[in-house]
Amino acid sequence: MSTQTESQNADRIKEEVRQVIRRLTELSQTSEDFDQFCDEVLGKLVEITGAHGALFWQITNKGVPRLTHHSGQAPHDEAREVLNPENEQHNRAILDVVRQKMPVGIMSEAFTGKANPDASSADSDTAEASQVTSPFLMLFSPVLNRQKDAVGAVELIQRGDISPQAQEGYLRFLTQIAALFQRWHERQENTTVAKRSEKWTEKMEFISEVHRSIDFKETAYAIANEARRVLGADRVSVGRWNGKNCKILAISSQDRFDNRANVVRKLGNVATASVGADSTFWVTGGTEAIAPEVAKKINDYLDESHSRTLAVIPLAIRPDDVPDLEMTKRNKKVRKLGAIVLEYFDDDVTEEAIHDDCQLVVEQSQLALENARKHGEIFLQPILKKLGWLQQTLFGDHLKKTLTGLAALALLTLAMIFLPWELKMKVDGVLHPETRRHVYSTSKGIIEEVNFEDGDEVQKDALLLKMVDYDRKQQMDARQTELKRIRAQADEAYRQMAAARSDTQQQARLQAELSAYKAQEAQTIEMIENDQRVMNEVLEVRAPIDGTIVTWNPQQRLKGLVVEPNQTLVTLSELDGQWQLEVNIPHNKVGYVDRALKDARDDDDRNNDAIVAEFALSTNPSKTYRGELQRVSIRPHTDESGIQKYRGIIKVEPDGLNLKELRHGAGATVKIHCGKVPLYKACFHQIIDWWQTNVWWF
Repeated sequence: MSTQTESQNADRIKEEVRQVIRRLTELSQTSEDFDQFCDEVLGKLVEITGAHGALFWQITNKGVPRLTHHSGQAPHDEAREVLNPENEQHNRAILDVVRQKMPVGIMSEAFTGKANPDASSADSDTAEASQVTSPFLMLFSPVLNRQKDAVGAVELIQRGDISPQAQEGYLRFLTQIAALFQRWHERQENTTVAKRSEKWTEKMEFISEVHRSIDFKETAYAIANEARRVLGADRVSVGRWNGKNCKILAISSQDRFDNRANVVRKLGNVATASVGADSTFWVTGGTEAIAPEVAKKINDYLDESHSRTLAVIPLAIRPDDVPDLEMTKRNKKVRKLGAIVLEYFDDDVTEEAIHDDCQLVVEQSQLALENARKHGEIFLQPILKKLGWLQQTLFGDHLKKTLTGLAALALLTLAMIFLPWELKMKVDGVLHPETRRHVYSTSKGIIEEVNFEDGDEVQKDALLLKMVDYDRKQQMDARQTELKRIRAQADEAYRQMAAARSDTQQQARLQAELSAYKAQEAQTIEMIENDQRVMNEVLEVRAPIDGTIVTWNPQQRLKGLVVEPNQTLVTLSELDGQWQLEVNIPHNKVGYVDRALKDARDDDDRNNDAIVAEFALSTNPSKTYRGELQRVSIRPHTDESGIQKYRGIIKVEPDGLNLKELRHGAGATVKIHCGKVPLYKACFHQIIDWWQTNVWWF
């Protein structure tokens, strides 16, 4: 019967222990206050084990055990000395348990050195005295954190007379109790992580919402509504800076509001003061620290809104002092965007209390509003936005892109085949007046006199140059020498006649010689005069027409120059008359030009046989002139690069022509209109000609 009763008592005790463990386990999952949790656990531990007391030791950052919680009482004064936090032996025992991470039981004799008294041989007084100083058992179990590192220990003070089997049971039970502290810390860490995750989720939702739209007003409303949720404010308003004042653009939880309302107007005044001064106003009490003018505006608004906390934060894009990749300073101008206004109706909220969340809200709001501002400044942005459907229709997915590409290719092919296009042959040319003359030398000679400068206007038959006939001058110089010789001989004959007056025969001979000399002298003088007359008539170069001298720097180039027959001396042009282009047409393009000229001649509706040409001068490439190609040479000529080309003459149309802009000999790029052809031929005629000539020729 006694055995059955003991078994029932043991089962009852086990069930009570299980209930206590379950209750403490539930407490570790629900309790938020660590002090309350420790007191509850240690109290139940003392109650269920009948121990003298229980203690919770925490290891500080310096590695020293610190008693933070306890339950029950020490059995006697000596126990108090042993359990004193300043007892080095006791502290070393706790550190050993923490270091080894193993539960252990230690008798107080290890610290005091006293033996257990024999209670059976003592009387009642002696027994009472021995109870005061009887040894006790200290059971330790380490407390681990989530990373399985020991951060403290739970100590149970039990009687010293328990059996080793009971001691092992107490250690197992104490280990289970120590595990509850680990579970409580794990739950708190999980709760903290969950709260942080929830907070970060709110922040990410805020960032996502404020950057969802690129419309300034929609962005402002998103900031107002989402910032109210993230910061826990009662009302959030957003204003936009227009360069002079800040207009309230959005108020949380209000789709519409009247900007002329008194409270909105006063809020705009406060926001204008904040943005204008680029200063944050955080008002939770008085406004003594704020400038009187601004403080008056804030007080006027607080009288209307009855807010206990008012925060006005300017929003702006501020420069960064970090140089860019080119090592140059960025723009230092502050671009003001507006302001965000936070209001708390019932609480005094300091700036430090929501500093991190508020900083996130301000930074993301500035970025979102700046992006919206840049998007709103895009040229023709409303029109382009309405045309966005076209991009979605044509390039929405791969199928649409493929169909769009095929349709575009088909349209391009049809246009290439059936769309008529003007075929234009691009050639080079030189601009000249239509009336111009080159003056040539008629014989070999030397230019002695030049009577003009470049750019001079001369009349017809005006004396331009005086030349000396080189051959005739040499002949005349020889005759002058001959004349001197004849005259010298005549003078010698006169002297001889004067010396031989008495000699009649000598006189007669000298007289005959003198007569011959005079006849030779007269003949030579006549020939010299004839040469002089011929030189004066033939070697005076005169202007053949009225015009302008276009020869450059004639005084230095022509004076004293020895010229050959038919050498060009001077060029005269009629600059006020008709102008023309002399073009060089390559042999691979002259066929198109000839066909165009033939079509023009065969067209009965046309008044002339010329074809249209347009050109731009190298002296003024931004302006285009028009003309008519009148004829093309039959035979080619070889240019300086050895390429055969055909000359063509283009008559310049006088309409819209400023003669002062034209310069003689100016280069020109000419496009000759050769009629309508399919677009593919107008674009690729050179490739087609090459293919037909070199590949598909038969």
